[in-house]
Amino acid sequence: MPRGNISFLDGNFVKTLSACVRFGTPLIVLDVESLDPIINPILNASLVRTGSGRTLVRLGGDDVDYSPKFTIVLMTSDPQYMRVLPASVSSRVTLVNFTVTPDSLANQALSMVVRSLKPTLEVKRFELLRLQGERGQKVRELEEKLLEQIGSAEGSILDNDELVIGMAEVKGESARVVEQLASSGEVLEELQATVQVFGRLAKDAR
Repeated sequence: MPRGNISFLDGNFVKTLSACVRFGTPLIVLDVESLDPIINPILNASLVRTGSGRTLVRLGGDDVDYSPKFTIVLMTSDPQYMRVLPASVSSRVTLVNFTVTPDSLANQALSMVVRSLKPTLEVKRFELLRLQGERGQKVRELEEKLLEQIGSAEGSILDNDELVIGMAEVKGESARVVEQLASSGEVLEELQATVQVFGRLAKDAR
């Protein structure tokens, strides 16, 4: 019986897919960075039942007998792919994140508990985390901008008034962002101390 461990780029993909669909063999598709439209009839459950009792699905222009035992697993090592997966696709598949650890699962459970019992607190905590992420990104962008200015400078850096002024501005703005991060960090610590009151519930929920 055929067995599938393949990628969309494999020249035998359609043949392997058809065989797995026909015999009800699980198919594992590796390195999925985007979806091949050929599997849309399967994801959409576009099945046709004939008068003779056969169940067919159209793949690559051919009608293939469809086994109810068939399962397709789409795998990717890109952690960002699940975040950009279109709703039209995510609604048709079951998403499984194999990078989940006991601690991250407890954090997810904690978030659910706090969101249920203290919704305003969870909103405030989420907003602070978002701001910290944005400010951290801004610091990195400022640092990259400063390095680009230095790299493109001609002659002595100290003799370049425009560059010196630009460096001062970048340094000042970076310092303000760092100060904001420190301030929000203190508030976040206070919120976390309150949130951790529900920590035991989160561990039990995990």
